[in-house]
Amino acid sequence: VRFVFPSDRARAHSFTIHGHTWQRSQDDVNSTFVSIRGQNTVGSQDTFELTHGAGGFFQLPGDYMYRSGNIRWDIELGVWGIMRVLGELSDCLAPLNNSLILEQEGDE
Repeated sequence: VRFVFPSDRARAHSFTIHGHTWQRSQDDVNSTFVSIRGQNTVGSQDTFELTHGAGGFFQLPGDYMYRSGNIRWDIELGVWGIMRVLGELSDCLAPLNNSLILEQEGDE
């Protein structure tokens, strides 16, 4: 998941995706798992590698809410959205896996 915080007032937000976790440090194999990333400030960006991929530990299809951790104000301000996880590949969506893209290019 690509996260970008391009502009806002001088304040920090946290970020979470319901039902998903990632490692606190991607460079440490013994890193703890977290479900929220805090202290995102103006101009920050990050890539969150979901620990068990889209759909969480059980790889369940469905809609997962992503949001700022501050429910009281940020939900009202629209700092939230839905990540939809499909149960199977769809012809309407391009695959994200590079090996699938390379296979398709080889078929042409």
